[in-house]
Amino acid sequence: MTQTMTSAEYRAFIRSGADTPQTRKVPAEKKAPRQVKIRVPEHDEQAAFMEMCRLRRGKYPVLARIYAVPNGGHRHKATAAKMKEEGQRAGVLDVALDVPLGGYHGFKLEMKAVGGTITEDQYREMVASTRAGYLCVVAWGAEEAWRLTEEYLLLGRGA
Repeated sequence: MTQTMTSAEYRAFIRSGADTPQTRKVPAEKKAPRQVKIRVPEHDEQAAFMEMCRLRRGKYPVLARIYAVPNGGHRHKATAAKMKEEGQRAGVLDVALDVPLGGYHGFKLEMKAVGGTITEDQYREMVASTRAGYLCVVAWGAEEAWRLTEEYLLLGRGA
């Protein structure tokens, strides 16, 4: 097992003159710091897209009805189990606009970071939702997501 020490502990170790860091005993209850990802590209793209929608509500008031589905992501096991009990399932698309336009029952969007791919569950969900009368799309990045959403919104204007 790899043992860690803080930079202050390391400086103290060096000043002590000990031969190697392995001679230092680390209490068993002390754990290595968790590694945290600095950037989550899909999250960042979806957050940027939702901000675009918020800023365009003046032109498209129906955007007040767009929402993100809290599906996927990394959670504590207990939270994930509760969400599954409540009906969360794999493959549900990231964003929904439950407003019928242009002959569709609504609009569903799966957001991907540039270069991302959809899963089998997401593909099956898109097929099932399309058969049920929804317009389903995959967008790689916030700009493409906005373009596709605006195309759907324009269906309601007869454009």
